[in-house]
Amino acid sequence: MAGKLYIVATPIGNLEDISSRVIRILNEVDAIFAEDTRVSIKLLSHIGVSKTLISCHDFNEEARLGELEKWAKEGASIALISDAGTPLISDPGYRFARRAIELGMQLSAIPGASAPLMALVGSGLPTERFSFEGFLPEKAGTRKARLEKIAGDDRTLLFFLPIKDMSRVLPEMIEAFGDRQACLARELSKKFEEYIRGSLSDILLVSNQRELKGEAVLVVSGASSIKEKMESHELQMRLAELTASGARLKDAAAILAKESGWASSDIYKMGLELKNRKAGDD
Repeated sequence: MAGKLYIVATPIGNLEDISSRVIRILNEVDAIFAEDTRVSIKLLSHIGVSKTLISCHDFNEEARLGELEKWAKEGASIALISDAGTPLISDPGYRFARRAIELGMQLSAIPGASAPLMALVGSGLPTERFSFEGFLPEKAGTRKARLEKIAGDDRTLLFFLPIKDMSRVLPEMIEAFGDRQACLARELSKKFEEYIRGSLSDILLVSNQRELKGEAVLVVSGASSIKEKMESHELQMRLAELTASGARLKDAAAILAKESGWASSDIYKMGLELKNRKAGDD
């Protein structure tokens, strides 16, 4: 018998969200691997679970894979939990799960809280098709490239967005996507849970006016979700008007992104093409 690995979702804030099945499984397993034992022990104490608790995070995952093999050979049952929510979703654990499968362990995912899904269903934006993008890159250049790459995606987009990064990331999104409809979901399932809905610029304004705190998920409408996207010929006329009045192409693109539903990067490219076309005609 190669044992069994349970990937167990835990509450993201409200401890009432834990299921009786999760409590039963955590009581039955031989050991629990946790992202941060200091965080997990509070949850386990609350639900009355006392088990061998082993830390398993990005910096020690390689060593823990060896320990997993020992447990598997003994036919043990193991649980993997993260600090909050569903493990492996922008959290460590993928290599752990893969190794368990390679060892022949039976793998079972136990459902529970997930901040991205909770934000999506509470956002009021389309839910039929969506893409979870996780955390954006830290470096500005890499982040810009990522945003431009997904700007044409017609699915609803979900991001983990640290509150401290909003003032620099939201303007970049407006430049790449246009001023789309969005929803900032913060402190989900907790006392100060809040959904801030509106355009990206509306959310940026709120974040500048208020000192927002806590964990947040940003939900952004997909490219095809913009209901009143300005026609191409109308956009070209407005672009010509702005540049003729003295506006730089980059500034004109930023202005039109807010009123047209087009991404400023696409408007900028359109402006360059028009400029080159005009130069060729001359």
